[in-house]
Amino acid sequence: MRQVMQALEQLRAHPLAKSEIAQAVITQLHSTARRLQLLQHHYDYSTASTSRKAGLQAAYSMRDPYRGFASASSSDQVFMQAVTRYGSRSVIPKTWQVDIDALGLVPLERWLSWKAAPIRCGRGDSRACIVMVNPRDAFLRDEIEKALGKQLEVEPSPMTMEIIERLLKGERLSTR
Repeated sequence: MRQVMQALEQLRAHPLAKSEIAQAVITQLHSTARRLQLLQHHYDYSTASTSRKAGLQAAYSMRDPYRGFASASSSDQVFMQAVTRYGSRSVIPKTWQVDIDALGLVPLERWLSWKAAPIRCGRGDSRACIVMVNPRDAFLRDEIEKALGKQLEVEPSPMTMEIIERLLKGERLSTR
């Protein structure tokens, strides 16, 4: 907190403090100071952890938007709506079916909570392939990879939760 206030004072004393860029930085420092004051009075570990992760995701996505992390409210929803409305034979394979061997690696409830379904996994293979509601969620991908104990491949096409649930029930779904 003290460092933010010192930076704010030094910036205000700078000869270019009236410039547009300096004013933007001053505004950002004011905002940071307010958040730090709130954090001093109301610290919650889970909220702080979530905020840090969201901040890292946002920074990474700004740096490389095509490979970045994304929330469920991002462009993936727009993409999924377009796939659902117009179809995409080049992106989505002809049929999806859950791999029984991979499904047995963790309880069904875990697959539902992850909003994912395994579609390919050999018994001796160190790889598993899954479909997800949000395939760009790297934190969830890492969690699934650790739980399965296999290297994970994620199909890039986002799925709806309805499709995931139908796959997990054992249905074979055709996209054409």
